[in-house]
Amino acid sequence: MSTISKIMQKVSTATPGIGNAFMSKMKPTFFTGKGKSQAFSLFKEVYSKVPAYKKFLEDKGFDVTNITNINDFKKLPLIDKENYLKKYSLKERCLNGELNKCYAISFSSGASGVPTYWPRIPETDANIPKVMDMLLYDIIEPKKYSTLIVNTLAMGLWSAGDMCTIGCREMAKKKDYRITVALPGLKIKETLTLIKDIGHEYDQILMIGYPPFVKDIIDEADEFGLDWKEFNLKIMIGGEGISEEWRDLIMEKIGAKRINDITSLFATSDAGIVGFETPLSILTRKLILKNSSLKKKLIGNVNDISLVQYNPMAKYIEIVDGEIILSSFGAVPLLRYNIHDKGKVIDYLELLKAFEDENIDIVAEMGKYGFDLKHAYKLPFFVAFGRSDGIHFYAVNIYRENIMIAVNNSELSQYVTGKFKVGVIEDSKSNQSLEIKIELNKNVKTTPDIERKLTKIIQNEICKTNSEYRELSLYIQNKNGEPYFPNIEYCRFGSGEYFSNYDIKHKYFM
Repeated sequence: MSTISKIMQKVSTATPGIGNAFMSKMKPTFFTGKGKSQAFSLFKEVYSKVPAYKKFLEDKGFDVTNITNINDFKKLPLIDKENYLKKYSLKERCLNGELNKCYAISFSSGASGVPTYWPRIPETDANIPKVMDMLLYDIIEPKKYSTLIVNTLAMGLWSAGDMCTIGCREMAKKKDYRITVALPGLKIKETLTLIKDIGHEYDQILMIGYPPFVKDIIDEADEFGLDWKEFNLKIMIGGEGISEEWRDLIMEKIGAKRINDITSLFATSDAGIVGFETPLSILTRKLILKNSSLKKKLIGNVNDISLVQYNPMAKYIEIVDGEIILSSFGAVPLLRYNIHDKGKVIDYLELLKAFEDENIDIVAEMGKYGFDLKHAYKLPFFVAFGRSDGIHFYAVNIYRENIMIAVNNSELSQYVTGKFKVGVIEDSKSNQSLEIKIELNKNVKTTPDIERKLTKIIQNEICKTNSEYRELSLYIQNKNGEPYFPNIEYCRFGSGEYFSNYDIKHKYFM
């Protein structure tokens, strides 16, 4: 990371007050300009210090002498898990090829079931508390109110829970903050017991977790005699996006008043925190979803979106062929890395122009919720439309390959063609279920016993190739007190809306 970039990062996260003022006072073009210059500086550093990246470009026959400015930066070939992470060793992908100088390591579960490891260095982890402090400062007002932070994210090797813990505990060390951090992880009973026993000792509670787990905790409070409206509960969501219906439902259940009492982060195992909801981004999303003309202008016909703001000086984002491309510094630096999430970048001024064109008085709209546009971050926005190669179920990435391997099990071959559709269905109460439609072979008929047998095989195979899904299945099983299986429908050959039309390239997601 260049010296000027380090200085800018230090200024923007110096203290919550300074950082928030910096983000709201600077011109939008400042952030986009600095983001571009940092991306070019990152390229020079990665090329000189990361053995795998140098090999990657050599293997591609790419001449780096052509990369002399930020405009040339976009000529660099994209990397992703297949052509970079799987091809070059972990050691080679580290700064200076020194894995043993990384002070921590996390992992994410991939499509093949083989985890991807993400070493970490103190320099980047040191920014986590500063970023979280800045994001939470106006939400929990830690100098004014005592706060019990309850982290229900998965612990262990998974990065989200660990990084969140680092951030919250460093915040709690500040002398003028009154924060206590608890780490129940994915334990509903322990979480509710904790809140019942000591929650009233604090002015407020901040719960951090995955949306479906948080909803489970909210819904099961009655059994513990808890009334959420007594606790001044606030929620920070990670792992997957939420719908505005979900936000409204949970706000009503907990008695929340401000639209950012429930806020979410867009983060990945590969790059950490990428973007974050703000009052302006939340309001923008609400306006987009209820104004068809504004929606068409900004995002097209997509319905399921996450919309956040991001700092281009920390994460440089491009959109190539509709997919989100990230460049960021770390123990394993990522340069033009395709995370295979579909999305779009919206400039701050572009957004304001869209409001103007639609005769939307955004100042008045912000005022309705008690916010002032003057204090809004002048950062760009990005919209995530969902993974192009997988889905989110209970914040777990489930990839096409996980299902493909399962349905191609030798014990299933006499029954199924191997074609399937997978999706996540959310009911009227925002409860999620994993739904899989599988095409039967021609002239094959099944019985309930056969279908139960096939479903067990499929569940076992998905668990083998996706460790996060396996952990999730155990959680749901313990929660419900009975074995967990996805909802699988075995469809007659060539039937229905899913398999009646022949496509050269089969679409796997519903």
